Amino acid sequence: MKNARINGIELEYEITGSGEPLLLIDPVLADGFVPLLAQRDLADRYRLVTYHKRGWVGSSRTPGPVTVAQHAADAAALLEHLDIPRAHVGGHSSGAAVALELALDRPERVHSLVLLEPSLLSVPAAQAFFAKAGPALEAHAAGRHEEALAIFMSAASGLDWERCRTLLEERVPGMIAQSIRDADTFFAVEIPGLTQWSFEARQAATIAQPVLSVLGSDTEALWVEVDDMLRSSIPSIEACKIEGVGHLLHLQRPEPVAREIAAFLGRHPMSRNRGQIVNPNQALWEKGDFTRIAQSMRESGEALVRELGVTRGLRILDLGCGDGTTALPEARLGADVLGVDIARNLVDAGNKRATEAGLTNCKFQEGDASNLHQLKDESFDLVVSIFGAMFAPKPFDVAKEMVRVTRRGGRIVMGNWIPNDPTLVAQILKISSSYSPPPPEGFVSPMTWGMENNVIERFGSAGIPKDKISFVRDTYTFNFSGTPVEFLDAFRKYYGPTMNAFDAAEKNGRADELRRELESLFTSQNKSPSSTSIPATFLRVTVLR
Repeated sequence: MKNARINGIELEYEITGSGEPLLLIDPVLADGFVPLLAQRDLADRYRLVTYHKRGWVGSSRTPGPVTVAQHAADAAALLEHLDIPRAHVGGHSSGAAVALELALDRPERVHSLVLLEPSLLSVPAAQAFFAKAGPALEAHAAGRHEEALAIFMSAASGLDWERCRTLLEERVPGMIAQSIRDADTFFAVEIPGLTQWSFEARQAATIAQPVLSVLGSDTEALWVEVDDMLRSSIPSIEACKIEGVGHLLHLQRPEPVAREIAAFLGRHPMSRNRGQIVNPNQALWEKGDFTRIAQSMRESGEALVRELGVTRGLRILDLGCGDGTTALPEARLGADVLGVDIARNLVDAGNKRATEAGLTNCKFQEGDASNLHQLKDESFDLVVSIFGAMFAPKPFDVAKEMVRVTRRGGRIVMGNWIPNDPTLVAQILKISSSYSPPPPEGFVSPMTWGMENNVIERFGSAGIPKDKISFVRDTYTFNFSGTPVEFLDAFRKYYGPTMNAFDAAEKNGRADELRRELESLFTSQNKSPSSTSIPATFLRVTVLR
């Protein structure tokens, strides 16, 4: 590790990866985030910054107590030392307390917060926790450091010491020995500082950054109570639960924890350049996490691709591809596929899916359907856009670009939702728009791509005669393992247009009304008695170049 001299002390730190910076703050276990650093969801996409707080491992030791505010000041100074003006910040347990304090004291440094079970010792449940953990303090005072660590970690993790020890050593070899060496810092410096820390609902309400609260399903009552307080107080908070784990959630199950963190960060990306004008279409689709919705679309996506006449070696552009619902099936049939999408988080997710599937013939890159400047003329045999390019602005430019990159004799296939159609998606968008502010002047509804005359006019302006354009009404089925109401919750949390509608409805006091209307829609259209299966009608367009 490298050393940084800040605030009159030396801190050890390490940086891995590249991308937007994510600062991770450890609690009692100095290298507790090591298992997360190996997870590709984070390692391949972010610049991961870890460090040893003052008193841990080789960082400077100072007399206690060290307050949470001092630790937050150290974190801010480290970011300054590393020339990182702003970062995503995550922490676990007492490290999450430091992250919260950093957001309060230096909000300009914090873009978003990831909180893994913050330790707040002023909540009522803390008393019961310390009744179990109290003997650890007595053992430390008597000089029995290993015993103190064993008692405390068993109380915090909910695991007996042998299971806990085995877990920690498997995840980070040497962690137990180092934690015993750091026992004086934890028991004599860290805990006294943490007990002095005050963080109440009124302070939580001032945190403006997006926040993710991550909780283990089997954790102790202390952290459940803290999570409840945060979720009821922080204005912009999302929550997730990791099944089958307790307070050591990121050590017990690092993969789902990393996946949830990466999805959250993808929903709240940092601007690449300060002052950059935000593309509203990109902001819409990066706000949500469309991968959650796309999971319900896989079966119909595969069925649709089987009807496209895909052959080995065919060059396909999948435009507005999302995370590859149709791109991956095309590649599995032997085509050479390039997926292009405006949302960077979906491009990353698509590349990850292709890599995991071993599909070297399927790549994803960022791009705007209305300006495919990075693609050469007549470079694809087939252009596919299923519920993708229809959402791009400047529809005439979109049609022109699709025609330009398609070779003569090639095809363009679009799937477009139909305005005022009585089935699911058209009604979701119709209902959502009625709760949203009026669109800006000059806005062209994406639903106009579902009208045959508009399609003919747009491709006609790109040089395609009417007799080269054909239409068929088709059905796309959403299959979801939960109930229709749970499926609606996914749309509310992860689908950009629905998220915006609920945001607007909340401000107008109409959120419950919107939810009831959508619940009625989802429930009435469900065709499955045991889960959720909802068919939706769309217009399939085929253009011959």
